[in-house]
Amino acid sequence: MTDLPDDLTFPAALAEAFASGFSWEWDEEADVARGCDFEPYDGFESGEDTTWWFRLWTGNPEVTGSAFRFFGSTGAG
Repeated sequence: MTDLPDDLTFPAALAEAFASGFSWEWDEEADVARGCDFEPYDGFESGEDTTWWFRLWTGNPEVTGSAFRFFGSTGAG
């Protein structure tokens, strides 16, 4: 179903970048967001999940999304 590698571990540089974390807050008074609304996963998403999402997004049942690796999400998903 997918030709993505089985290793879901982040490269050291990406893991280090994520280690500092991301802060995000909503300022009710000003009605604005501050920071970066991003939450990294613990590792890359599996090839099966990547393929499922990529097919859903593109509407193409043949595509694998093998050129992509999902590594986090925003509050929107």
